[in-house]
Amino acid sequence: QGVDARWLSVVNDEGSALFKSRHLPAGAKARPEYEGKLKEWVQLLHRKNVSVMSWYPLHLNRAAWAKHPDWRQRYLLASPGIRCMKLTCCINSPYGDALIDFIIEALQKFDLDGFWFDGSAFSPIWQLPQPVSCICRHCRAKFKQATGLELPARLDWNLPEFRRWVQWRFDMHAGYWQRLVDAVHKVVPQAAL
Repeated sequence: QGVDARWLSVVNDEGSALFKSRHLPAGAKARPEYEGKLKEWVQLLHRKNVSVMSWYPLHLNRAAWAKHPDWRQRYLLASPGIRCMKLTCCINSPYGDALIDFIIEALQKFDLDGFWFDGSAFSPIWQLPQPVSCICRHCRAKFKQATGLELPARLDWNLPEFRRWVQWRFDMHAGYWQRLVDAVHKVVPQAAL
């Protein structure tokens, strides 16, 4: 994709921090020594003129999901047994701001050159059957404020409010991306995102 860099992850594969963050909770297996090691590796790579990126699975964070029930995505349509249901957080909840602050914190703390975001759809699209989210109270309030409508009660393309909700979700998600990029670049203008 045109990026020549090494990837050092500051989160585990479920999005939980590998260091003590002021903004997002650390994962159960995070250790205090990880922070020093990550800094050491970034310094080593920078001395060799190698850029260092980290990674984040945008909506997934098991530790945040467990610690902050209010940050959890709620599903309009979900099948039992979907693996990601106990780790999806909603960017319309305070999680969205915490994530932006976490990205800035990690970029500054570790002198990272940027972040790559994975799974950057609002619902976990890699799951089958695909769950449809989010209908949490934060989404409900933002949708009502933006459209004057209540969230749809069911998945039904014949319902005007369902079609409007789908469009709103795409627009809201794109707006969040822009807000994240703008906030990060205000503090760390050189960060690649």
